[in-house]
Amino acid sequence: MTFVPDLLDISKKGVSFDIYRRYSQERGTFFEISAEFSKRVQASLDLRISRRSMLERVFRLNRGDFTGLGDNFSVSGSNGVTAARLLTDPKSLEAIHAVLNYTKTIDFRSLTILRTQEDLSQLTSAMNSFAQLNELVESFLNRRYADYLLTPDEARRLGVATLDRSCLICRNAAAEDVFVLKCCWSPVHGQHIRMWLMNDERCSSCRVNLSWLPSI
Repeated sequence: MTFVPDLLDISKKGVSFDIYRRYSQERGTFFEISAEFSKRVQASLDLRISRRSMLERVFRLNRGDFTGLGDNFSVSGSNGVTAARLLTDPKSLEAIHAVLNYTKTIDFRSLTILRTQEDLSQLTSAMNSFAQLNELVESFLNRRYADYLLTPDEARRLGVATLDRSCLICRNAAAEDVFVLKCCWSPVHGQHIRMWLMNDERCSSCRVNLSWLPSI
């Protein structure tokens, strides 16, 4: 394992790197980086993104599957709404492209293996690209749309009763520190509504379209 002191500050952003020097006949000596997103990103996203090969894209075109967003990327996992948001946001799309220069697949829940030539500038670039993507995803997770969600303090100030009611998502008893959807005044646990909105932008009760990913 190789540690590069000048790069240790990157790990402070919440991402984790282990750096190894490897050798193969095909590549010669190269750096292999085991990279992990921050714990919050890993806990929030079940998502893997990779580039489609040119053959895959031609096959999809010939089959009539030319859909724009899906032409360049293969996406798997349960967070389709999140993938669509990331791949249509210019900054995060640029960061995804940058990371995919060093790996075949970005795995937001598990290890992503980055590979570079035995060159410190490439190593720095790969790690910075990964850290930047983590930072952008974190910013998505921190977005808050107050027009659609009352915080626990706001609900209490407005006298919205949440005790003796069930969370809209998990159906377990709600408590005082729950959020409230303004569309139908339903109480929801913070972690549950966040995961719900990663997969469906509509309220699970009244089906009104909600802004994506409140900060909770």
